Amino acid sequence: MNQRMCSGLVVGGLLLAAFPAASEPRARVEVSADGLETVELPAELPPATGQANSRGAAVFPLTPDWSNAFRIQVGGLAAADVNGDQLVDVVVGCYTSNSFPPYPVWRTYIYYNTGGQLEATPSWTSTDEVSTGDIDVGDVNRDGFPDVVAANGGFAMSKTVIYFGAAGGPSTSPGWFESTTTWTNDAILFDFDHDGDLDLATANQGNSSQDPYRPMQLFLNDAGTLSTSPAWTSAESSIQNFLSWGDLDGDGWEDLAVSKWANFETGVYKNVMGTLQTTPIWTTGDTDTDRGVGWADVDGDDDPDLALGHDPTLLYTNTGGTLASTWSANGTFFGQQDLRWFDVDRDGTPIWPRSTSPTGWSTFISTRAAPSTPPRRGASTRPRPAPRSPLATSTAIICPTSSPAFRATSRWWSFTTACLRRRSSPTASKRAIRAPGRQPCPKPHASPPTT
Repeated sequence: MNQRMCSGLVVGGLLLAAFPAASEPRARVEVSADGLETVELPAELPPATGQANSRGAAVFPLTPDWSNAFRIQVGGLAAADVNGDQLVDVVVGCYTSNSFPPYPVWRTYIYYNTGGQLEATPSWTSTDEVSTGDIDVGDVNRDGFPDVVAANGGFAMSKTVIYFGAAGGPSTSPGWFESTTTWTNDAILFDFDHDGDLDLATANQGNSSQDPYRPMQLFLNDAGTLSTSPAWTSAESSIQNFLSWGDLDGDGWEDLAVSKWANFETGVYKNVMGTLQTTPIWTTGDTDTDRGVGWADVDGDDDPDLALGHDPTLLYTNTGGTLASTWSANGTFFGQQDLRWFDVDRDGTPIWPRSTSPTGWSTFISTRAAPSTPPRRGASTRPRPAPRSPLATSTAIICPTSSPAFRATSRWWSFTTACLRRRSSPTASKRAIRAPGRQPCPKPHASPPTT
C-alpha cells in the first residue's frame, strides 16, 4: 500500500528491501502505491549515516541482512509460515505505476524460508499480474492452512483476491474475488464480530479525479465462507489508506480506526457488539492528509492509545475511552507513509516505527525515552492484564531502501501476552499482533486458535 519515504522497516527478525538496477544514470522517479505521491530521487542513494540506538546500545544494523535478487516495487508484505514447515516466509505484493525507470513485473511473490535464510529469488509466483497495495495472511476458510489476501486496485481497479492455502503452500491462482470495483489500499483480516472466523476490512479509493472516492468495506465470514460482497460500507466515500482495530471504549469489542487523505477526517468507527457503525464515533477534526494509524497501550493504563501518521506525527492518549492529542513529533522531516507499534528492544514497552519519505529510512520512537511531553496516565478502573512479554523472535532489522515504494509489515510473530497466541495460529489477527499493547481475549464462544 502507500509507500514510504522510507521504506525500510521491519520487525521480528526479518526484513525485505527492493534495490535498483546496478547502474541508472538518470534520476529515479517513484510513485506511491495509491498514485497520490511522486518523489524524484537521485540515481544512487548517499551512504548511510548515523545509528539506531536504544539506551546507547545499537539495536539495528545499518545494512540489511538479506535482500531480494531483482528490482520490484513493493506495495505490501506479510511474514508468516505459509507452507507449514515451521519457518517464517515472506509474502510480497507488488504494484504498477509510472515510476522511472519502469518496474518490469508486479506479481505477488513468496520468498520461502529455506532454513534460517530467505530465498533471494522467490520460488512462488502468482499466475495473475495486477497492482497490489497490501498483503495479509490468515486462515479464512478454516481448513487449517494460511491463506494469502492481496489487496488489489491500481488504475485498472483490479479485484482484491485470496490465494487459498494447502499443505505445500498457497495456490498460485486466486480462489476468491471481491465483487466490487475499488482501488484497495489496505486490507485487514480480523474477527471483529467474535464468531470465530476472520472477516475482511478494506480501505479504498477511486482511480481518477473524475472518480476519486470509495467507501470503506467489510466482508463477513460465515463459518469459513467469506462473502464476495461487502456486508458493511461506510456512509462516507473518501480516500482511506490504513486501518487498525482496537477497543477504544473498553466494552470488549474492537473499534476500527482509519487514516484518510486530504479533505477527510481520520476517525474511529464504533463496533457495537459485532455491528460496525457507518459513521465515526470520533474524528481528529482536521482534514489534512494522514497516512498510518495504530493502536498500542503506551502509558500502561489498559486503554489503547492511537498513533497517527500526520504532519507532524501525533499520539492521542486514551483516557477512559476519550482520545486527546498529547504528543507530537519534533523531527526535521515528516510525510510518513505508514506506522506500526513493536517492542523491538524487548523492554516490555512498545516502540513506534514510522516509515517516512523521501530519505529512504525508518524512524523508531521509544515510548520509554520518548515523548518529550509524556502522555498522561489514564484513570482506567478495568483490571490490568498480565505484563507484556517481549518478542520471542531474535532480532529486529532496519534497512535503507532504494525507493519509497516499499512496505514492511509483520504478521504472526512468535510473542505472547495474556491473550495473544503463537504465530502458528491461523486465526491470529495481524493488527492485534502488530500492536503489542494489551489485546482483548477471545470471547468464550469463539473457536480457539489451533497450534
